[in-house]
Amino acid sequence: MMDAIYELTPEVKRYILWVDTYTVENIANWTGKLYGPAISTGQTPDQVGAKRPPIRTPVKGLYVCGDCAGARGIGTELATQSGIECSDEIIRDKYFGMS
Repeated sequence: MMDAIYELTPEVKRYILWVDTYTVENIANWTGKLYGPAISTGQTPDQVGAKRPPIRTPVKGLYVCGDCAGARGIGTELATQSGIECSDEIIRDKYFGMS
């Protein structure tokens, strides 16, 4: 996954202070969700609504989406809307030169 990120946004390397990697098994054990997905493990309980992390990151060309970024709602609805918003941002930046 890191190689894909570097390929898509090579400039991101200069912003990385450290990298810590985990296996799926490590995350499952850590979250206690051994038979299901780990949802929004990078969020705190108050990160909702206007406080939810944005889709556009400070790193030019790097965006995030899923069940914990941008959009509104919860679960699948949120993840889907977040993906739509993310693709809109990417298209806006790529084709209209906005940032």
